[in-house]
Amino acid sequence: MSRWFRFYDEALDNPKVQKLSGDDFKAWVNLLCLAARNDGKLPPIIDVAFALRIDGNGALTLVERLLNATLIDRRSGGPDGYHYAPHGWEERQYKSDTSTERVKRFRKRSETVTETAPDTETEQSIPLDKSNGAAPDSDKVFWDTAKAYLADVSRNPGALIGKWIRDHDKASTASAITRAQIERPVEKVSFIEGCLRANGHDPWGGLVGGPC
Repeated sequence: MSRWFRFYDEALDNPKVQKLSGDDFKAWVNLLCLAARNDGKLPPIIDVAFALRIDGNGALTLVERLLNATLIDRRSGGPDGYHYAPHGWEERQYKSDTSTERVKRFRKRSETVTETAPDTETEQSIPLDKSNGAAPDSDKVFWDTAKAYLADVSRNPGALIGKWIRDHDKASTASAITRAQIERPVEKVSFIEGCLRANGHDPWGGLVGGPC
């Protein structure tokens, strides 16, 4: 199901927002999207890392920068005794935005509107590729980073990662690698394989409070 949240034009004049680097601004907006998916809270750092296709340390550092900029708050409660949330989320988002009654009214209004043809030609979609300045594929960036992380312990990290994906699945493998990047074990391969064995058929099992 698609979700939406309120984004205010005052961000244009907010010094805290406008002082962010381009990358941090993009990441902040992505974190707002994650919060919208999680009832106004950010998921655990390891899930943030996977969603943004960055390593665990990068995700933690990013959240800390936004925490220092007071765009993210650290609050009590959660699996680790605390959680992160966008600053002022409750004051800016309304429960009525997602209420069943509001949705029913919207659908009823929509049914009475006669669909008309546009006066102008339909805009042609532009494929995302390097020629039009599109960002690099986030999945590729993540897996390239994972291979670089394992390069010092494997002659062919790509083949090793491929084996893990075949034996388990892509999400479980990405989760285990991200966990290793966060916890920095001495034996990277053993740690990752232990996480994969512990997670079993649940790709997200053990992310919080689990055996690995």
